[in-house]
Amino acid sequence: MIDNNKGTDMNDFSAMFEGSFKEEKSIETGSPVKGRVVAWDNDSIFLDIGTRMEAVLDRGPFQNSMGRLPKEGEEIQAMVIGRKHGMVQCAMELTRLDKQQDSDGPDLVAEAYRQGFPVEGRITGVNKGGFDVDIFGKRAFCPFSQMELQRIDNAEGYIDKTLSFQISEYAESGRNIIVSRRDLLKADADKQRIKAWDKLTEGTVVKGTVSSVKPYGAFIDLGGIQGLLHVSEMSFDKVNDPAELFKEGDEVEVEIMELDQTAERIRLGRKRFLTDPWDAAAEALAPGTEIIGKVSRIKPFGAFIEVMPGIDGLLHISRLGGERRIGHPKELLSIGQEVRVRVLEVDEEKRTISLTMEPVEEDVGAQLERLRQEQEKSQADRQTPMGALFQGLEDNKE
Repeated sequence: MIDNNKGTDMNDFSAMFEGSFKEEKSIETGSPVKGRVVAWDNDSIFLDIGTRMEAVLDRGPFQNSMGRLPKEGEEIQAMVIGRKHGMVQCAMELTRLDKQQDSDGPDLVAEAYRQGFPVEGRITGVNKGGFDVDIFGKRAFCPFSQMELQRIDNAEGYIDKTLSFQISEYAESGRNIIVSRRDLLKADADKQRIKAWDKLTEGTVVKGTVSSVKPYGAFIDLGGIQGLLHVSEMSFDKVNDPAELFKEGDEVEVEIMELDQTAERIRLGRKRFLTDPWDAAAEALAPGTEIIGKVSRIKPFGAFIEVMPGIDGLLHISRLGGERRIGHPKELLSIGQEVRVRVLEVDEEKRTISLTMEPVEEDVGAQLERLRQEQEKSQADRQTPMGALFQGLEDNKE
C-alpha cells in the first residue's frame, strides 16, 4: 500500500516534470506568450509565464508604446524572441500589419523594425561585405563592421551561430533587410560601464585584464571600463618598455589612484605591491659611502647615477672633480658608464641623493692628527719648521 502510494507520487512528479519540460520546449522563437508582471528594474520587466524559467521584456519599447509601466500582477501579451542566461527573452506582442499580410502570421521582422526591439537570427553564410542572417525565415544582411565592436579576424567562425540583432533597415517589403549587432553590444557595454563605475572607489585594489600595451603604459580592463597604468607606476625601477612587463590578456592587480567619471579617466598604480627600494636606501647610502654607480641620464646641470636598483642620485656638474671648467657633463660622462661616487646627502622625505666625484678634503683636525703621529715618530724634530707648522694648526683649530 505504502509502496503503491510512493509509486504514484513519483509518477505524478515525473508527469509534472515532463509536462513542464514539454511546455518550455513549446516556447519557441516567434511564439506568443502571456505573462504576469512580477517585478521590474531600470531596464527590464520580468514576467511569470507559467514555466520554470522567468521571462524578461525590454522596458523601453513597452513604456514608449503604452506610456506607462505595468502594475505588479498585470498580464502582458508578449512574443518570444529567444533565450539567454536561463531566461526567456520576450518583446511586445506582434500584430498583423495589414490585410495583405501572409495568412501564416504577422511579419515579425517588419514589426520588430517598427517597434525597435532586437531579434534573434542565425548566421547562414559569409559574403564579400558581411554575413547572411536568417531572421524568422527572411534573409537579412549584417555588414562586417556591424557584427562586433572590434575588428573580426575569423568570419567563417560565425556560421551557424544564433545571435541577437537590431534591425537597422527594412525596405522593399522585406527584400532588403539590414541588421546590426554592434549597436546592441555598445548599449550593453554602456550599461556594464555604468555599473562598473559604481563599484570603483579611489584607494581600493581591483583585478583587471591588460587590454593593450603602449610605450607610455598599459590599459587595464576593469569590467567594461579602461584604466591606465602609466609606465611610472609599473615599477620602482626605470621601465624603458612596458611590453617587457605586460602583454595583452595578462591578469593584474592594481590600485585605483584617481577616478574622474566626467572625463572617463582612471589612473592606476602597482607600486604598493612591490618592495620600495627606499626602505633600505637610508641605511645603505649613508653620507660618506662610496659606491660604483652607472650613469642613467645626463642633463646640462649634471648626471643622474643609478646607485641602487630603482634609485638614482644627482651628481651635480660642479662636483665632477675635474680641474678644468666643465661646460656640460657629457664632456666627461656617457650613458651606461660606471663611475665611483661618494654620497654627500640623503633626503628620505624628498627622495633625493646628492653625489660627488671630488676627493675627500682633509680638514684641519685630520691634518693635526696626521702631523701629531709624524711628530711622535721623530721627537728630535720638535723644534723644526714642522713643529712650528704643528703649533700653527693647533692655533687655527682653537
